[in-house]
This record gives sequence, C-alpha cells and structure tokens, in this order.
Amino acid sequence: MTREPSPPKLPRAPTTAPPKMPRQRTSHPLLDFYNPGINSTDENGCTLAEMMGWEDSLLERRQDYIRWLFPLPEESMLIHNTPAVNREVVDQFRNSDVLKHKMIMSFLKMINFYGFTISPYPEGDSAKDRKQKTRQYKIVNPPTTAGSSATQPFTLPPLPVMGYYVVRGPNWKTASRNWCTHIDHNHLRITRILRSLRIFGIQNQSEALYDALKRAYRDPKTKIGKNSMMFWRRAVRNELHIGPGGERIPWLKEEVERPPVAPAVGEGTGDATDETKDETKDKKEDNTDETKDETKDKKEDKKEEPEVEAEKADRQL
Repeated sequence: MTREPSPPKLPRAPTTAPPKMPRQRTSHPLLDFYNPGINSTDENGCTLAEMMGWEDSLLERRQDYIRWLFPLPEESMLIHNTPAVNREVVDQFRNSDVLKHKMIMSFLKMINFYGFTISPYPEGDSAKDRKQKTRQYKIVNPPTTAGSSATQPFTLPPLPVMGYYVVRGPNWKTASRNWCTHIDHNHLRITRILRSLRIFGIQNQSEALYDALKRAYRDPKTKIGKNSMMFWRRAVRNELHIGPGGERIPWLKEEVERPPVAPAVGEGTGDATDETKDETKDKKEDNTDETKDETKDKKEDKKEEPEVEAEKADRQL
C-alpha cells in the first residue's frame, strides 16, 4: 500500500508588520482594529486576536463581530457603531500585505466554522491525481540553491501549479448542520464575507469560497435556498460598485478602473488565471442550477407552508 504524498505547503504571508506600517492610531477604527501594531478593539472591547480564539459556539451566538472582520461600504449593512468602509480603508488594505494577511486569517477562521478548509487540490481528487499534481508542482517549482543549474533556462514545457481551493473539512458533517438550511442568518454572513474579500483585493479566497458554496448548494443532502445562492452569486459576480442588494457605491467604480493590484502574499494563483476562461462556463452552470433546483425549492416551500399557517394561527390567538 503506497502512502499518499503530503501536499506542498501553500505560501505563507508575513507575520510581522513592515517598517512602513503605522503604529500610532489612524483616522479610521477599522485600520486600527486590523493593524497588529495597534491591536485596537471593536465597540465591545474585543480585539482581533481575541476573536480568532473564540469557540464555534460563541461565533454562532454573537452577531456583532462579523461586521468588524468583514466590513462593507453599504449603509444598509451598517448596524450600531460599526464604522463604514471608505476609500482610505480600501486603499490601505489593497496596498498592505499585512492587513490582507490578517483578513485572510479571519477568512480561515470563518470557513472552519462552516466546516470548510483550504487545499491545493480540488474537492474529490483521488490519491492518484494528487500524487501526479504534487509531482508536477515540484517540477515547475524546483528547489534552488546558490550555484546550482536552476539558474539556467528551464527547458521542460510549463505545467499547472497548485491551486487554492476551499473544500469540505473534517468537521463538515457537524458544522454544516448549523447553516446548510433553507434560510439561516449565516447566509447573510457568507454574503458579507464574499463581498468584503472582493472589495479589499482578496479575490482568490472569495472565488474559492463561492465555488465551495456552489458545490454545497448542488448537494441533494443540503437544503440551501435559491435566494441565498442568488445573493452569493451577486456578491461575487456583480460589478464591484454594485452590492448584492443593488445598492451602488460610486467611488468603488473608480477603484475598478485602476490597474489590477498584485495578489497578497498567501493567495493562490490558479483560480485567478482560470477566472476569465471559465466565466462563460460559470454563468451557464449558474443558470442550470436555477432551473434544476426550482423543483427542489418548490418542494421545500410546500413543506414550509403548514409551518407558516401554524405561525399565523398562533399570532391570531
């Protein structure tokens, strides 16, 4: 019996702030909250580091933290004392590997809460496929040492590098029960996460999560509603200045017209390369999902009708 090769380690982002990272408070609370040199708190006195240590039960119960981990510019999404995202915040995040790395850590925390994990392999890859891709990865990325022949031109044809995928983790069975339902407050959180990642230039993670959500939605064992999938699609596919609910942020449109920002350290490259190639395919798949799952949603709605009638009767009493 042959052992499955261990996957190559994904690139890691820096864990310390560069010298140019300000260590005095800025004009915006979100920057102070995410800046490891300041380590500011939210309106309840919680730091980012404390939130990263919360157990799943607390992540489920608390509702305020998600607006700090994944902020948005839409006024309709602001509640209580949550600061709004402005152009300064977006510029700072997009030009700072440290800030983006911290948000990626928040992303990893939340996908683990939902039962996902990251992998260099697509979901469902066999051990044989993984072995072959690992071998290809090592050919494309040979180890280099001073004075070696690695400095000479590489003559072999280019091969695909490892990707960045969100796949089901070991805790999927238990964690998915929390949100893989027709309607759940976590669906709004997921919409927020998808859009926030895009706004701050963390596109690959947003795309990878969206692909995982599509697979979960198509799974006959789940009961995710069509409306939730529609909002997730809008969060990823709408023009950046148009929110999932249709609200427009004019200054974000100017951000789109800028030259593309270099990917943050720790981001994969496979999904970004495939994005333009698979855009037509993705739209076809989404349209197919809508028609295929229409019957599924109708059945679920019929099941919920007695519950709705019962609620109306209770209110009348």
